[in-house]
Amino acid sequence: MTRRNKDYLEDMLNMSDLPDTNDCQSEIPEFFAGCNVLITGGSGFLGLLLIEKLLRCCPDIGKLYVFMRAKKEKSPEQRIKEHFDNPVSI
Repeated sequence: MTRRNKDYLEDMLNMSDLPDTNDCQSEIPEFFAGCNVLITGGSGFLGLLLIEKLLRCCPDIGKLYVFMRAKKEKSPEQRIKEHFDNPVSI
């Protein structure tokens, strides 16, 4: 590996200059403040990420409605309870 490639890799792996993405300081909380949000597909991977992000970063959000269908002999209520009881999905 040449010195140039090594410098490039070190620069790429140096993450100290990246902005902090966990502070939730953006226009998103302002946009959703007081809004009621309807989410379809909330049990999928992206749906769960969206719900988690909204609950963490938008403290002033109005209501969060989640459409969930019955699946594999489980009622929608059972599926929602399982998702929110799962510590990984919160």
